Amino acid sequence: MISPDRPLVSFDIETTGSSTQTDRIVEIAMIRREGTVTKNLVLRLNPEMPIHPMAIRVHGITNQDVIGCPTFAQKADEIRSFLHGADLVGFNITGFDLPMLQRHFQEVDPSMTLPVESVGVIDLMVLYHHIAPRNLTAASLQYLGKPLENAHDALADSRCVMDLLPAMVQTESTLPQTMAGLAELTDQILSERKVSEGPDGDYYFRFGKHSGRSFKEVLALEPSYMKWCASQEGMGKRVTELFKTAYANHKNRQGG
Repeated sequence: MISPDRPLVSFDIETTGSSTQTDRIVEIAMIRREGTVTKNLVLRLNPEMPIHPMAIRVHGITNQDVIGCPTFAQKADEIRSFLHGADLVGFNITGFDLPMLQRHFQEVDPSMTLPVESVGVIDLMVLYHHIAPRNLTAASLQYLGKPLENAHDALADSRCVMDLLPAMVQTESTLPQTMAGLAELTDQILSERKVSEGPDGDYYFRFGKHSGRSFKEVLALEPSYMKWCASQEGMGKRVTELFKTAYANHKNRQGG
C-alpha cells in the first residue's frame, strides 16, 4: 500500500480545445487525500472564449453551460490552496493538464505557478507506456509468445510482422477478418487522429498549429496550410481527400 509522505492530489481538466498555449479550462476536478481525510473540489469555469465544437463533442460542456460561471482568475486562489504542498497525480498531466494549469496561474500572477520542482508529479500514462510498451518487440511477446530476435534488423522485423498479422487477427475478435477491412480500419484510425467532425457539420483539425480550428477558419486564415496538409504522407486516405476537396472548393469560390 502506498503511504504518501505528503498530501496527494489527483486532478483532471476539461478545456475549450487541445492547445495548451491558447485554449482555456472549462472544468477542473480535484481529489485531495491527506492521511485518512479525502476532499473533493469540482469547479465549472467560464473560459471567456468559445468552446470548440470538437471539445464539446468530447466532454459535453457547451457554451451555454458556462454562462454565469466564475472565471479561473476568480477561483485561482481556491484552486492553488487545494493543491498546496501536495504531490500531483493524473493521466497525461505532464503533457497536457499541468502545462495548461500552470499557464492559467501564470496569467493571473506569475508567483502563483505551482512549485513542481519541490513536489512529486506522477503521470500514470507515462508509467503505463513504460510497463506496457507499444512496439514490435512487445507485440511479438504478446501475440507470438516469443521475444523478437535481432530487433531492428530489417529482415527479422519483416518476418515478425508477417507472423504477427494472422496472430493478431486470430487473437483480437474485434479486428476485421479481411485485408480490405484491416486496411479500412487502419485508415479510419489515422484519419481520426488528424480530423474530427463537429456537430456543426464542419471538420476540425486535431493536430498542428491549427489544432481545434475548423476547416472554414483555416481556409480563411491560411488556405495554403490546407494544400500542404493534402500533400503530406501518413494522414490517411479519407482525411487526405477531405483536405483536397476543401482546398479545391475554396479555390473555386475564390475563382482561382
